[in-house]
Amino acid sequence: MSLPAGSIIADAPCGTGRLAEPLLAVGYRVHGLDISDEMLDVARQRLRGFQERFTCEVADVKTSRPNEPLYDAALCARVLMHFPLDQQVEFLAGVATLSRTTVVINHSLDSVYHRLRRRVKRWLGHQASANYPVSNADIKELLQRSGLREVRRYRLVSLVSEAVYIVAERIAVSPQAT
Repeated sequence: MSLPAGSIIADAPCGTGRLAEPLLAVGYRVHGLDISDEMLDVARQRLRGFQERFTCEVADVKTSRPNEPLYDAALCARVLMHFPLDQQVEFLAGVATLSRTTVVINHSLDSVYHRLRRRVKRWLGHQASANYPVSNADIKELLQRSGLREVRRYRLVSLVSEAVYIVAERIAVSPQAT
């Protein structure tokens, strides 16, 4: 799925704008949503050179959902793995309501290999990167309960990273977040 330059992407949560920056650099418009005005202040400063192509607002996507999708796509990165599955569904279902079609998420995979790898990292003194990594079955449930269907999956440096990037599209059935 490709979006033409000038398309508007919702970045939720936007945080400091770290992921919005490369999207803006290739010609997209980005609207950042985050519950922290302090984080958005950093994003505003960081992205001020993009002028009106970057806008943002303080919002909780779990509770303030639009009546109809407002953006061409939505990005939900670096957040889901910090919450149990039911809260992930609640958050992602809110993000899904922002997009007309496409939602891109990233998550941390859970497998025997990744559990062993995390144990070794903890033993070496590294902080855990994901409190709630997900299995493939969890991903399927997360997407389905959020009103999404997986279109494509990407893994970057799969032996080193547990990160998975999923391109999903909204399905006609309304989300059943619980």
